[in-house]
Amino acid sequence: MQNQKPLLFFLIFISVFGSSLSGQTVTRKNGESTKTFVERFKPSNSQPVDKIVKTRAWSHKNEAIICFYQYQEMVDGETYPAIIGYLFWPLGRMKYHKIPIATFESDGGNPEIRSVFFDSVYGTTELIILCAWPQLLHYDYSGTYYSAYLFKPPQDPKVQSSLEQDKRWSSIFENQCDCASRDGKIEHARFTSSSKILAEIKRLTKPQPKT
Repeated sequence: MQNQKPLLFFLIFISVFGSSLSGQTVTRKNGESTKTFVERFKPSNSQPVDKIVKTRAWSHKNEAIICFYQYQEMVDGETYPAIIGYLFWPLGRMKYHKIPIATFESDGGNPEIRSVFFDSVYGTTELIILCAWPQLLHYDYSGTYYSAYLFKPPQDPKVQSSLEQDKRWSSIFENQCDCASRDGKIEHARFTSSSKILAEIKRLTKPQPKT
């Protein structure tokens, strides 16, 4: 029942979004709402996804913005929905540095951003994005794939061109199938919500008793 295509994400090719692939500085208008601001700086041929997160988890003094855009990706002559995430890092005086996070591609179904949150991993606050893929295109099984990805805080957000994925921790929460097959086999995904992921991180980082 394992999907043959890895549920990984890739930064968008320059040929698709041009300069929006790399980080860029953008200016917010006075009195402009977050929704309008995010809409104005959407990549070409994309639409904002409803989930917009305002946070001081990394930026502390001023709110950063995390948002997602859906676009149509061409694969073998056919189009499939994909989602790209961005971090708008506050620089002060209504200016932000727009940093690509990652792209979540279709894989047996359309990608959905289920949850965006933060947690401390051994003293480092990391961004966690939980994504789901309802499996609607398969004959032999149905259900939902889940993957959660962890990202390290930007080291130099004023110029950084992308976020660094924490591959070691992401691997714990990737490629889970909450699925049932036609032959009666059932799989249960362990990490389908932010609360379950947070509980697992807490368990794994809990200090071990001295022997």
